[in-house]
Amino acid sequence: MDTLGPDLRYAVRMLRKGPGFTAVAVITLALGIGANTAMFSLVRGVLLRPLPYPQAERLVTAGVSLPDFDDLRRAATVFDETAVWASNLYVLGGEGAGEQVRGAVVQGIGSTLYEHVVYDAEGQLLTRTLMDYLVPGAAEMPDIEVHHLETPSPFTLGGFKGIAEAGTAGAPGAILNAVNDALAPFGVRLTRQPITPDLIRSALRQARA
Repeated sequence: MDTLGPDLRYAVRMLRKGPGFTAVAVITLALGIGANTAMFSLVRGVLLRPLPYPQAERLVTAGVSLPDFDDLRRAATVFDETAVWASNLYVLGGEGAGEQVRGAVVQGIGSTLYEHVVYDAEGQLLTRTLMDYLVPGAAEMPDIEVHHLETPSPFTLGGFKGIAEAGTAGAPGAILNAVNDALAPFGVRLTRQPITPDLIRSALRQARA
């Protein structure tokens, strides 16, 4: 303790002699203290601070589907209360729902007409880039009209159903049926996708043989 005063005075004199060094040292200390404070606050908020509920240690979480949750709520007697929550993005209505359906239709069109993983005879991947894989873009897509027909599900809580499956699952069947209708006069029926020009030409050659 006897040398603390002289050491502090010496440190102040050295800092005054080098203002540039002093500025760098102060900024470095400020950044270090700020980073440590932010990290400790995050750890405390996520790991150390208890949940704002009485007897939080008795809470139990599990990842289950809505039908499983419904069965658990009826059958489990060890829980005082049960509740359900989801971290997924759900769009229940409005224009957002239409955009989600359009995106699903584009995905279905892409898997039916464009996207194709191709290997050579030695098993080497040939479609290594998105240009080769043929992911559809806005220029390849038609104008998609969305009309909603609400049919609540009898198998889920609240009658909820996924909004995007209709476009993803419906587009391939609709396109494949349309192509087969066009090829029917030639005795051709396609049963696999993607429906590429090479696939159609090969099927037509086989039908003529």
